[in-house]
Amino acid sequence: MAVYNEILVGRLNNFLKKYLGMKAQAPAPQLSSEIVAGFNIDAGVELRFLQEWSRFGAAINVAPTVGQTNTLRLVNPALSNIIAVIEKISIGVLLAQVVIIGSSQVANGTILSPYIFDPRGQLGSLVQASFTTDSAGATRILAEISLGATSQQDLIFDTNQEITLLPNSGLIITGGLANSNLIASIWWRQRFLEESERA
Repeated sequence: MAVYNEILVGRLNNFLKKYLGMKAQAPAPQLSSEIVAGFNIDAGVELRFLQEWSRFGAAINVAPTVGQTNTLRLVNPALSNIIAVIEKISIGVLLAQVVIIGSSQVANGTILSPYIFDPRGQLGSLVQASFTTDSAGATRILAEISLGATSQQDLIFDTNQEITLLPNSGLIITGGLANSNLIASIWWRQRFLEESERA
């Protein structure tokens, strides 16, 4: 019996082809038993390492520096071949200020040694976490968060708010007030890019 291409929404068939690395024609041309592609594989963070995700976290509590603001960076180097997903950002301050979140491609200052959530996965992070006390600003601003004195704010509440970092990209969290503490933590997961994901 002939198979007809009933599904004319090409992006869905293209998604299946690319996601699964298939080289043939449309992998699900009909709406019968073939279109049962359900990808709810995330059974829990304890199984992420089986999908080759590694999870890390880093935190800073930088004391005031005269005339300077404090900065936390998370940078995915240009040649890493890694995709990173930021799962959690938490920011705290002792003095009221506007904290800026934006992009930065350079990890400089003091390189942090991240916490490894699951040692069964990749042993080290190719994504670099660092902090500086040099009033370094973001190249593009993503958000400005107004925090009151002695306050703390979480910024990611669901998976749609997670932030993807491809190679040669990064995130910067910068305090908006000189001579003040910056308390920040960031969690991320990373894995190698698949062939279909590379631009």
